[in-house]
Amino acid sequence: MTSLAENDTVSTPTAVTSLPGVVAGVRHTFGSRVTRPLSWRKKQLERMIAMLEENEAAFTEALATDLGKPDIEGYITDIAFVIGDVSVSAGGPNGHEALTEKAKAQVREHVV
Repeated sequence: MTSLAENDTVSTPTAVTSLPGVVAGVRHTFGSRVTRPLSWRKKQLERMIAMLEENEAAFTEALATDLGKPDIEGYITDIAFVIGDVSVSAGGPNGHEALTEKAKAQVREHVV
C-alpha cells in the first residue's frame, strides 16, 4: 500500500443528506450578487494557461497513453485550443495567433 506524501490530502465524500444545505448556501451567495473581482478572475485564467504550459509534457503523455494521440495531435487539439480560448477569455491579445506560431513550431519539430 502506498503512503501519502505529507502535503497530499484525501477528500472525504460529501454526504448526500448535506447537499440541500450546500445548494442553498451557493444559491444564497449567488443571489447576493457578491462575486470575485474581475482582476481575480483574470488571474485565475492566467494561472490556468501557466498550468497548461508548465505541464504540457505530462498532458501530452497522458493523451498518448489514454487516447493513443501522438504528441503533436494532443498538443494542437487539446492543449493549444484551451490555451487560446482561455487567453482570449482573459482579455489578452489574440491568443490564437501566438498559439498558431507555437503549433507551427511543434509541427516542424515533429516532422523534421
